[in-house]
Amino acid sequence: LQLFKRQRQCQRALAEPSPSTCLFSAPTWPIVFLVHKQISFICIQNIYIYIFAHLEGVSFF
Repeated sequence: LQLFKRQRQCQRALAEPSPSTCLFSAPTWPIVFLVHKQISFICIQNIYIYIFAHLEGVSFF
């Protein structure tokens, strides 16, 4: 049930118009976390780690 609530929060954050970036690659998240300090929250669901960060003009490849 807790996981379901978190999943709903992630979906809601994705639906928001604010510039939120969702990274689906788990190995890269620590680097992004260290580099970017504007991260709102981290939502862990199954094997995916969703990192929502307010990025301005920054694109990840």
